[in-house]
Amino acid sequence: MFYYCVNLVNVTIPNSVTSIGESAFHNCSSLTDITIPNSVTDIMNNVFWGCSSLTNITIPNSVEEISYSAFEGCTSLASIICKNPTPPICCNDLYDEDFLLPTSCIIKVPAESVELYKKTSPWSNYNIQAISTEVNLTDNEDYTNATDTERNTITYTRTLPNLLWNALYLPFEIPV
Repeated sequence: MFYYCVNLVNVTIPNSVTSIGESAFHNCSSLTDITIPNSVTDIMNNVFWGCSSLTNITIPNSVEEISYSAFEGCTSLASIICKNPTPPICCNDLYDEDFLLPTSCIIKVPAESVELYKKTSPWSNYNIQAISTEVNLTDNEDYTNATDTERNTITYTRTLPNLLWNALYLPFEIPV
């Protein structure tokens, strides 16, 4: 548990973890980046409470439940990418009002699940958008991944002046 660990900046949770325990990162006010593996099925209550520097988080498709106040006090949280096509159960009937994301937070979900999330409480209280997974690039076209989302497909079309070339240089970097 990293309760009140104000110097913690980033965390990668190991694949052996199946549940992020109650208040695990409570008031880690410098936490900006966390990687949650596909092994996690539950995010318990108050886990990220007070993580005021956390701006984006990706919830893997394995997460089935998020308990109350998990994101309370995450005042900088701009977006959540929730990869589960079925909306995770949040809180319970008594605590739906305690999900407490900033009202400007955007929830990005699989395209086929947008309508389902829009109908499911408490997700329905937020701006639900489809996860964009495809980018098409052509010569002389600038592209910036401003939302820092994962891309499944990038298509790059390049016009070559002639067929007498030895190498192809891509005008961008792909981090691995």
